[in-house]
Amino acid sequence: MLTLFVFSMKYNKKLAPLLVKYKIYKNELINEINKIYKKYTKDGKFVITSNSLNRELKKIEPTIFKISNGLYEQEKNILPIILYLVNDEVYGKTYNILNKDSKDFKNMSKEEINKITTGFKISGKTNLQRIKDNKTIFNSKLNKDIKNSLKESKTIEDTKALIEDRFEKEMKIAMRLTNNEIARVYNATADVLYKQNGVRRVQWISQLEQNTCGECADLDQEIFDIEDAPIPIISTHTSCHCILVPID
Repeated sequence: MLTLFVFSMKYNKKLAPLLVKYKIYKNELINEINKIYKKYTKDGKFVITSNSLNRELKKIEPTIFKISNGLYEQEKNILPIILYLVNDEVYGKTYNILNKDSKDFKNMSKEEINKITTGFKISGKTNLQRIKDNKTIFNSKLNKDIKNSLKESKTIEDTKALIEDRFEKEMKIAMRLTNNEIARVYNATADVLYKQNGVRRVQWISQLEQNTCGECADLDQEIFDIEDAPIPIISTHTSCHCILVPID
């Protein structure tokens, strides 16, 4: 099997349409901000009254909502596709490892796949619900960023930088969630097959690098009865690249 880090990098490429969307929407919003600054800049100074500010903020709210909702729809559509592909590849390769001489390949049921990919809950929420929450927060913060920047009469350069920073942070949140879910589905799919095929013990394999946490470093090479084994991410932390491999 590919190491989980390499595996994640492989499927990260599927996020390309989403990243393009971030760039398009960011430029669209900055164009709207340019119009506001052009309208209220006189003699090189940006001056806007309270009434005018409220009016401009009301006008730009639908654009910000369209952006946050558009990003939500794009991410909501892409993530399940990525996770189904991860499940399919891990299932096929793990099945072949555990059943080298078997010609009777059995597919995982649709219900099992959905339970692993988009039905699993962390802190009571599925990955798609967390995407929705993230974009709701993004919408609120973007509105607040723009309101405060215009209210404080910051330069157009400062406001643009603020918007770019907000989009960059949200893009990283989306990528982190995707990577986390890739790792979770990777391990969950393997775990189902281990139990179906009577694997009794598994070994924890950590990706040892400079920023490996102490918890995962301590678990590296540890062997567990499969029913007692900690599960990467679920039992450790987000962005965990550790895996469990079958021993016997």
